[in-house]
Amino acid sequence: MNKRELLNIIIANVLERFNLLTASAQEARDAATNEESKAENKYDTRGLEASYLAGAQSKRSQEIKESLFYLQKIEDKDLAVKDKIGLLSIVSLVDESDIETMFFILPVQGGIKLKDQIYGSISTITLNTPLGRAMINKKVGEEVELKKGNSSRYYEVKNIF
Repeated sequence: MNKRELLNIIIANVLERFNLLTASAQEARDAATNEESKAENKYDTRGLEASYLAGAQSKRSQEIKESLFYLQKIEDKDLAVKDKIGLLSIVSLVDESDIETMFFILPVQGGIKLKDQIYGSISTITLNTPLGRAMINKKVGEEVELKKGNSSRYYEVKNIF
């Protein structure tokens, strides 16, 4: 499994989202300052709403920019396969129903779904998630317990890449 290739796909995905969000923030900023957005009466809040939207989109754009910075700093030596699950591991888990799920543990940008021609679907996950925390330091064959309220789900570590 080529982690560098997968990481490059993730970086391209995040960069595309960054560019779209930056453009959307600029459009909202333009709408907020446009002459047509000027309030016609005290109940007209179009300009104010557009400025709030522009501010929120700019903040999200900055967060994504910071994520890109972290992802682009990852070196090939950091991607080496280890015998325990850790940051930058790709992990294959099998649940109680014998369904296999693949995760790429990243420092940022969890929730991205990728398709690998050989391994199928891979989701990014961070250590800020309950499952990410539960997987840390596990080895192949060990059990991962994900507690949710009063119940638990169990997974077996099938592979670490």
